[in-house]
Amino acid sequence: MRRNQCLNDIIMSTRQFPLYAETIFLHARLSLKHSLPMQKTSDAFKSATSAAKAIKAKGEAGAPLKTAPLKTGPLETGALKTGALKGPTLKDEVVRLIEEEIISGALPPGTRLDEVQLSARFGLSRTPLREALAQLTASGLLEARPRSGTFVTRLGIKSILECLAMTAEIEAIAAEWAARRMSDDEIRGLRAMHKACGAAQKTGSSDSYFLANRRFHAGIYAGAHNRYVAETANFLFMRAAPYRRLQLRQPGRIRSSFAEHGTIVDAIAARDGETAKRIMRDHILIQGDRFMEFISMLPDSFIGLKTD
Repeated sequence: MRRNQCLNDIIMSTRQFPLYAETIFLHARLSLKHSLPMQKTSDAFKSATSAAKAIKAKGEAGAPLKTAPLKTGPLETGALKTGALKGPTLKDEVVRLIEEEIISGALPPGTRLDEVQLSARFGLSRTPLREALAQLTASGLLEARPRSGTFVTRLGIKSILECLAMTAEIEAIAAEWAARRMSDDEIRGLRAMHKACGAAQKTGSSDSYFLANRRFHAGIYAGAHNRYVAETANFLFMRAAPYRRLQLRQPGRIRSSFAEHGTIVDAIAARDGETAKRIMRDHILIQGDRFMEFISMLPDSFIGLKTD
């Protein structure tokens, strides 16, 4: 049961990445109630809502949902900031929005979430809001502290190391498999993502580069053509995202990251899986002096006090 719950949490945690259509339209998660992630286009939302209502009317609790074609592309943080959320997506959309704000840095580690403010902001009753917070707590993005409230999870140094080490291994596998499995068109798309990273680098903005970097890595996850690798990589990305953002603020890190991306793309294009795997692993791992510099620049509020 715990294993199944863990897998479910990992799958649910990938919901904000629109590149993975097969994991986005998950439904019948709680009490056989259908839930769909809301798309950023109103047509897609209307289509999803109509499909959910039709299924409910027919009593086909397990039937696959038909929706409008999924449009891929970067998520726009803050697309829904205020106003009532309606329809069967209400809890899942709140989950998606909070996840995105944690990743974007709008809700940094250690931030306390005020249920009253969130309820007013999203136009929700406390019950679906608490369901959303419980789901995020189960996935590890939030932590509930007795008599204190719910907070964005802070990782201890050991947990940061463990998360990045696991991320390095999963992304190394993704790069190796992408070298074997990506089509020529997909490789051209990956080169375009790398070019976008270069444009972001020239702006000098670590936040802009982080977003382009996120899309680049997501392109490699997709190129592995294995949903479990993609889901696990996305889950780990979310857990470490606030810390990886700050890593890009180290002097020279954006420049070296972009250069490393170039060698990864070249290895994938050459169908050299072993080289792609090795470079990707080194790209993610933080070792020696580089790790000490990274830890020293983290705000105190980002580091958990427990030794974990």
